[in-house]
Amino acid sequence: EDFTAYADVCFREFGDRVKHWNTMDEPYIVSHNSIILAHAAVVKLYREKYQSAQKGIVGMNIYSFWTYPFSTIPADVAATQRSLDSTIAWIVNPLVYGDYPEIMKRIVGSRLPKFTRQQSEMIRGTAGFIAINHYTSVYISDRSNSVDTAGPRDYNADVAANFRFYRSDPPTGQLIPINMPSDPQGLQCMLEYLSDTYANVPVYVQENGKSPSTEVYCNPFDRYCCKLCYGAFFDDWTYDHVRVEYLSGYIGSALAALRNGANVKGYFVWSFVDVFELLAGYYSRYGIYRVDFQDPNLPREPRLSAQWYSNS
Repeated sequence: EDFTAYADVCFREFGDRVKHWNTMDEPYIVSHNSIILAHAAVVKLYREKYQSAQKGIVGMNIYSFWTYPFSTIPADVAATQRSLDSTIAWIVNPLVYGDYPEIMKRIVGSRLPKFTRQQSEMIRGTAGFIAINHYTSVYISDRSNSVDTAGPRDYNADVAANFRFYRSDPPTGQLIPINMPSDPQGLQCMLEYLSDTYANVPVYVQENGKSPSTEVYCNPFDRYCCKLCYGAFFDDWTYDHVRVEYLSGYIGSALAALRNGANVKGYFVWSFVDVFELLAGYYSRYGIYRVDFQDPNLPREPRLSAQWYSNS
């Protein structure tokens, strides 16, 4: 109720200018069942009170990464689908079809909240669009045999998968999105998967980008880890050829997905300027405009990627 009241104020005050609304950002990171119900309540409010006059649309944003089976053995293939269902389908299935994916219901069991019939009807069809934050792909292998079945269950135990950015990486049971490799093909796969699986739902790529600084830092949580890194922090990759190559590949993949029939509606680079990033603070410089954080005036200057992007 509180979130719907807040959204009501936003629609009333800004709806004459804002035509595309995201109710939530990356809800799978937060994991509350109430997020889906709050989204549905806000969509209902907008459609009944504002849409006819404002002509806008309401969707939700999800964090995404494409998944490849580490091998062709059935257990790895099943783990790959389990990972997709536990990230993408966990949120999108209810918004399109009114309920959680069957795999999640079977694995999580009574710990997964159930939608009442009335709630299911309310949330079904509330995805005016799906927006994705997408940066990379991972290799998935099964780790069902290593999960402690006697201990307390959590999300990672339910997924029971190992993640690798590169095939040569050691397996890890938790995805840490740092030093992520470029895989434009993965974005095309994700966009086509969403359209094929969810009734050709409109999709926006709302975050996609790269921090070239991750190529030189030893420790993302300690910028003073070595002299080389300290210098690179201030030099800061004004001529960011790595990012230009990354963006070119991913934008090309979005276009390829569109040409293959995916309902891709737009692409946005992350980000316009350097900002404080969730996992690495000011160390990760995703901005196509550089910010000098050592100057109290915080001056900005376009990087090579900004010039390239403006001419693309």
